[in-house]
Formats: sequence, C-alpha cells, structure tokens
Amino acid sequence: MIDVEAEDVIVAGTDGVVYDNLYNDEITVVVVSSARPGLDPKATAQKIADLARSRAVDQQRLDAGGKLDDITAVVSYVTPASKAKHRSTADSSSFCFCHGNN
Repeated sequence: MIDVEAEDVIVAGTDGVVYDNLYNDEITVVVVSSARPGLDPKATAQKIADLARSRAVDQQRLDAGGKLDDITAVVSYVTPASKAKHRSTADSSSFCFCHGNN
C-alpha cells in the first residue's frame, strides 16, 4: 500500500508512454501544467497520450524511443475524503485515455 494525500496525482501508463516515447520529467511537466489551472484527470491523461503519440511518429526524434506502440495513460487526482483521519484515506477521480498503434 502507498500512502497518499489530498492533491497527490497518480499517473500510470503503458510502455508506449513511459518507456518508449516520454521521459518522466516530460510527464511531470504535463501534470503540473494541467493540475495548476484545474484541468480534470481526463484532460491530463489525454495531453500525456497525445504528447506520447506525437513523439512516437516524430521521425527526427532520436531519444526516448520514437516507437509507435499502444499508448495508454491513466491519471488520478487524489481528493480529500470526508472527515479523513488517515493519510491513506482519500477519494480520487481518474480517467484513462488510449491511442491504438494504427
């Protein structure tokens, strides 16, 4: 179990996002730039998946892969639970956005 707190953001992705096309710091930039203006998890997941896809088809990109693969990003925003007494007690809203490899 991993303890979470309100305002944490949980990001998961397939290898088409995390290993093949984007670096962790690039994903962090998307999350921070999305969370600050209050975009929902759906918009954040879509931005991550779109960026991974654009990197996958970029023939000029020599680093971080450039591999067209299944691309799935899952983003969850941790929000305070009602009367939460423990750090690990929280609600979240999440969304998954997927791109196929075609």
